[in-house]
Amino acid sequence: MKIVYMRHSEPQRTLTDDLGLIGFGRELAPLTKDGIALADETAKSPLLKDAQLIISSPLTRALQTAGIVAKNTGLLIEVEFGLIERWIDLSQKLAFDKAQPLWEEYNSHRGIWSGNEERNWENIEMQHKRLKATLDKYLHYNKIIVVAHGELGRRLQPVKLDFCGMFEIDYTDKFEFLPWND
Repeated sequence: MKIVYMRHSEPQRTLTDDLGLIGFGRELAPLTKDGIALADETAKSPLLKDAQLIISSPLTRALQTAGIVAKNTGLLIEVEFGLIERWIDLSQKLAFDKAQPLWEEYNSHRGIWSGNEERNWENIEMQHKRLKATLDKYLHYNKIIVVAHGELGRRLQPVKLDFCGMFEIDYTDKFEFLPWND
């Protein structure tokens, strides 16, 4: 199956910050006006031609980007929780300021738990399993568009994507996911 992977467009983080949203509430930020325009322009890319379906992270920045792509391509969107960027707080109970140190710990450990220890963040191996389980459900398609996040994109291709950046890969159930890459 061909996957066209697209990173979401630019979110308006100031809105969620101004509202004082914490924890998962910060993920509700819509796209900026420039982000909407960028997604609209990117949605006209010939790379998206012949795709049969869009699958999207449920986070607002990705889902709104996917909606713009759907408007331009006429494709349906499937929402996939397996495409959330990363689970930093596995307990899902911490406010943003309390989860921030977990984010820093995740980055400093490059997504790897040392030895047999367990942490309160999803490691790279867990991320690989989650991503594989999600993508494998769509192997009966010839070509899909995945709208998600930069971090997940780096598990598929060693590239940092700008907002609405895209790449195409051939995906099979034997796909080798990538470790941490900068």
